[in-house]
Amino acid sequence: MLSTLLTMTLDFQEQAKTSGRLESGYTYETAGQAFADWIGFLLSLVMTIALLALLLNLVWGALEWVNSGGEKSKIESARSRMTTSVIGIIVLSSVLALFMLIQYFLNIEVLSFSFGNAATTPQCPAGATWVAEMAKCCQNGACFET
Repeated sequence: MLSTLLTMTLDFQEQAKTSGRLESGYTYETAGQAFADWIGFLLSLVMTIALLALLLNLVWGALEWVNSGGEKSKIESARSRMTTSVIGIIVLSSVLALFMLIQYFLNIEVLSFSFGNAATTPQCPAGATWVAEMAKCCQNGACFET
């Protein structure tokens, strides 16, 4: 009984196709990539909104300082707002650096920064490097398509 359970393989993808729950041509790998792309987009959006909010807060603090008219309480409030914004920018930059470091070591791409139609370098497998002249990934003298 135990050996039967250990040797049994379940093909959930095939079962999902035959039951009509998974469209033909749509695999778990593409579903996983779609989910990863969605998470990456969400993280990029949140980081962008946070940065814009911090910059807006910094400018607001500067305008408060300029319009304080020399009142100590208004100057202190403006200074506090600006200090909080700078600390927020430092924390946000640290989080971004941490994400990039994790991406580098795990060889994944969660956050990507491409604007408009900017060309991006394709992701090569671990140990391979992108050779732009050939438009291929190469490893140990052998080149292949991505």
